[in-house]
Amino acid sequence: GVVTALVPGSLSCVNGGEFGTALNNEIFLKVWSRVLADGRFALHDWTAKVDPDSVFLASRLRAVVVSRSEVTYFVELCSGDCKWGEDMFIDQCLSKVLKVRREFDSNILVEDHCAPPPGWQSCTEQGIVAFHPFKTVSGYAQCLFGTRNR
Repeated sequence: GVVTALVPGSLSCVNGGEFGTALNNEIFLKVWSRVLADGRFALHDWTAKVDPDSVFLASRLRAVVVSRSEVTYFVELCSGDCKWGEDMFIDQCLSKVLKVRREFDSNILVEDHCAPPPGWQSCTEQGIVAFHPFKTVSGYAQCLFGTRNR
């Protein structure tokens, strides 16, 4: 089954910064502090960070990561004030601070801001691990339905 844990405090944030996006870095750090404190992540080879408005298919991720020949594991987090959302924060932390090499795999994510294929919201493309974002329950449900039996 699914195991959840409470993250104490507010999970609200404002929009702003360089890109006018959610300035949710404090929430991100709060959640990852809880993940690290809990320790369950250490029982597994991989931990996936997924936005709540993403349709994520763990079974498809397994097919992608099992084929990787090299795995970089890290627990270190960047620190300091940040005027980005968590996505930009983790991108910069990984690349500039931890020197993690970026490797693009088009099967991992279809993102509406990154030239998705026409009709991507139907989520019928086989092999895609995650589709993002879906800001309505009906859009999310339609996508989830589109992934079934594929």
